[in-house]
Amino acid sequence: MKAVPSAGKKPGALSYRPDIDGLRAVAILSVVLFHAFPGRLPGGYAGVDIFFVISGFLISSIIFKGMVNQNFSIVEFYVHRAKRIFPALIIVLMACYCFAWMVLLPDEFKLLGKHIASGAGFVQNLMLWREAGYFDHASELKPLMHLWSLAIEEQFYLLYPLLILLAWRSGLNLLSILLLLLATSFGWDLWLLSKDPTAAFFLPQGRFWELLSGGCLAYLQMFHREKTSRFGMAIILRQHGFSSGFDLNGLTEKLNTVLSCAGLALIALSIALLNKDSLFPGAWALLPVMGAFLLILSGPIAWVNKHILSNRFMLFIGAISYPLYLWHWPLLSFAYIMQGDMPSTVTRVVLLAIAVLLSWLTYRLIERPIRFSEAKGWWKPAFLCLLLSAAGYAGYNAYLRDGLDFRPITKMNLDVRTAVVGVERDRYAEDNCGVSDDGKKFVSFCHESKGVRERYAVWGDSKGDALYWGLVRQAKQDGGWLMLGRYSCAPMVGVRRTSTYSATDYDPAECVRSNELAFQDIMSNSNIKVVVLATAQRILLNASYVADASAESSWQAVISGLTEAVRRLESAGKRVIFVVDNPTLPEAKSCLAPRWTEVPLLNAWLQQKKGNPDCNMSYQKYLHDSQEYRTLVDELHARNPGLLIYNPVPLLCDLKRGVCPIERKGSFLYSYGDHISDYANNMIGRDLIGVLGSPGL
Repeated sequence: MKAVPSAGKKPGALSYRPDIDGLRAVAILSVVLFHAFPGRLPGGYAGVDIFFVISGFLISSIIFKGMVNQNFSIVEFYVHRAKRIFPALIIVLMACYCFAWMVLLPDEFKLLGKHIASGAGFVQNLMLWREAGYFDHASELKPLMHLWSLAIEEQFYLLYPLLILLAWRSGLNLLSILLLLLATSFGWDLWLLSKDPTAAFFLPQGRFWELLSGGCLAYLQMFHREKTSRFGMAIILRQHGFSSGFDLNGLTEKLNTVLSCAGLALIALSIALLNKDSLFPGAWALLPVMGAFLLILSGPIAWVNKHILSNRFMLFIGAISYPLYLWHWPLLSFAYIMQGDMPSTVTRVVLLAIAVLLSWLTYRLIERPIRFSEAKGWWKPAFLCLLLSAAGYAGYNAYLRDGLDFRPITKMNLDVRTAVVGVERDRYAEDNCGVSDDGKKFVSFCHESKGVRERYAVWGDSKGDALYWGLVRQAKQDGGWLMLGRYSCAPMVGVRRTSTYSATDYDPAECVRSNELAFQDIMSNSNIKVVVLATAQRILLNASYVADASAESSWQAVISGLTEAVRRLESAGKRVIFVVDNPTLPEAKSCLAPRWTEVPLLNAWLQQKKGNPDCNMSYQKYLHDSQEYRTLVDELHARNPGLLIYNPVPLLCDLKRGVCPIERKGSFLYSYGDHISDYANNMIGRDLIGVLGSPGL
C-alpha cells in the first residue's frame, strides 16, 4: 500500500474560496492598523502569521494537485511565483527609490538602498536580524522593514516544492514528513526564543512551521476532505454516548460554524493579548496560526466564513492585500522620517487611504494583467527578474556610495553625517596608550597617534575623547597625541566620586582606578610636555566628590582634585591646559526638522511644523546657565596661576550676533548628546595647536 495518495485518485477541486480572501483581509487589516496605530492594536502584527498559514495552504494545494495530475513542473511553479510576487514588489521598490531621491538625506538614503537590495534579494529578514529587531526604536526609519515576511515565504518556497517532489516520487508518507518538519521547526522556534528572541522572530527555521501548518491542512482537505469534515463531529457525539452510526450529515454545517467561531476567537485573542513585549513567535503564535487553521478548515459555508469573511468589503480588501501590504508601511515610514516623529492621526488616516488607492491601482493595472496573462514563453519572467535585479542594484549602489550626497536635497538641509565624532579614527590613531591590557578595562579611552612620537596628552572623560580626534587630525609631524580617560570620569588626583552621574555610569571605584592608571602613564612618559585636561561640566557639578585627606564640601573636593592633578603634572615639568566645556545644546538630529525636499507640496506640509527652538542658544543664556561652572573654573585658575585656561566658546558661538548655534555652514557643531562633532573638534584642534605653538609653550 502506497504511503501517498494514488495518482489515479483525483483530489478535491481547487475552487475559488471567497472566505480565504476575507481571511487575507483580516490579516492585512490587523497589520496595517498595528503599524498606523500601534497603541490601539498592539497585537496586530500577528496578521503576518495568518498570512503564513494562508500561503502554506494555497501553495501546497497547488503543488499537491500538480503531483496527483502528474503535471507539476518546478520551473512553472517558480515562473508563477515570479508573476505573482515580482510585479507589485518592483513597482514599490522603484517608487521608494524615486521618492527617497527627492526627500531622504544621505544617511537615510544609504540605509534605504541597503534595504532595497536586501528586499529585492529576499533576504530582508536576515538583514534586520543583523541590524536589531522588529520593535527597535529605529524601525520607523526603515520604509522596507516589512519585507522580512516576504523574504521568509520565498526562502521557504525555494526548498519546499523540491522536498515535496522528492518525497512524492520516493513513495514516502507525505503527511508524516510534513508533521515531522512542522514539529522540528516549532521546537527550534521555542528553543531559539529562549536564547535569542530577535533571531527567533526573523530566522526562517523558526517560522516554517506556520507555513507547514497550512501545508498539512491542504493535504487533509485535498485527500481526506470527507473524513476531515466529519471527524470532529464523530468525536463529539461519541463523547456524549451516541452510536458511531449517528447521521452526521445534518450536523456538519453546525460543526463548521463552531470551528469558524473558535478560529475567529483565537485570532481576536492574539490581537488583543499580544504586544511588543510578548515572547513571539513561540507558543503565542499558536493563537493566530490555529485561528487561521480552523477558519480555513471550517470551509466556505460556515457562518463566519460565509457572512463575515465573504462580504464585499472583506473581499475587496483581501484582493488587494498583497499590494496593500507593500504600500502601507513605506508611506507611514517616510512620513515619520520627514516629520521627525509620529505623524498626526489625520495624517496617518490620509496615508492609509492613499495606500488603499495605490494598492487598487497596482492590483488592477499591474498585478492582474501580468499574473493572469495567457502569454507563454520565458521572456516575461526573465524581464521581471531583470527589473527586480536592476532595482536591487540601484539600491546597493546608493548604499555603496554613502547615500549619493550629490542629490539636490543634500544642499537644502543640514548634513546629518556631520553630527559624528571620531570618523576614520583608524587612519590617525591606534588603540594603545601605554596601559596594560588589564588596565584597559578601566581606561575606556586609550589612543595614540600613528607613526608619531607622542608629545601631548589629553586626560579626561568623553568630552576629552571628542576633542582628541580634532587634535590628532590637526597635529604636526613633530608632535603626536595620547588620549587617556574614562566615561563620566573627571581627571583628578586624591579625590574620588561618591555618586553616579546617571543609572548607566560605571562604578566610582573604577573611575578612581582609571585616573590612577592615566596619571601614572603620563607622569612616567618623559616625552609628554603638555597635558590637556577636558571634562564635562555636568560631571563636576552634578556628582558628589570627597577628598581623601579632608572633609571639605563636594565643590571644594572638585577644586582640590583638579588642583592636585595640575600641581603634580607641573612639578614634573609638564605644561597643563584646562579646556572649558562647550555649551549644552539638544541632540543634533532633533534639530533636522522641518526639512526641505524637492517636492513643493511636501515642503508646504513639512514647514507647518515648528523646529526645535532650543537648537540655537542665546549667548546670554549660555552665560546664565554656566555661571556656577565658570565660577569653578575661575577658582581653579586662581589656585593654579600657571594653568592655561583654553575657552573654545568664542569659536562655537557667534559673539557678534549673541547666539550659540548648533550648526555652521551646513555642518553640525555637535554630535551625540552634548559632545562636539568632528567639524567642531577640527576647528578647535587647529586653534588649540596654534596656541601650543605660541612662545612659552
